[in-house]
Amino acid sequence: MFTGLVEEMGKVKSLKKTSQGIKLEISCDKVITNAKIGDSIATNGVCLTVTELLSNSFIADVMNETVAVTTLQNLSCGDFVNLEKSLTLQSYLGGHLVTGDVDCCGKISTISQDGFSIRYTVEIDPYFM
Repeated sequence: MFTGLVEEMGKVKSLKKTSQGIKLEISCDKVITNAKIGDSIATNGVCLTVTELLSNSFIADVMNETVAVTTLQNLSCGDFVNLEKSLTLQSYLGGHLVTGDVDCCGKISTISQDGFSIRYTVEIDPYFM
């Protein structure tokens, strides 16, 4: 579980396509403090499992299905990504609970001003409804 609040911006250090998906290395500092292999880190809202920890980055193996139904399919080396560590039972909840599990990509169909906020209408494939 996550709060949906970005803790840090990471940078795509490497992205290697394999027959099983992609091996993604993200440069970062804050979210890997006290992290261990097997921990979950939300990357642009997608829950990824740490498979390797390096001094200033982590690696996650992203399966083909996750690549196909998320915006991770559009990543390139050098891109910045939003990062958040998963919650613990001792975490302060400054946001709200989100799972980080993604079912599909949506398409923004309209954007309109609503007072001091902006309202987005997102269309999704009816298959996922």
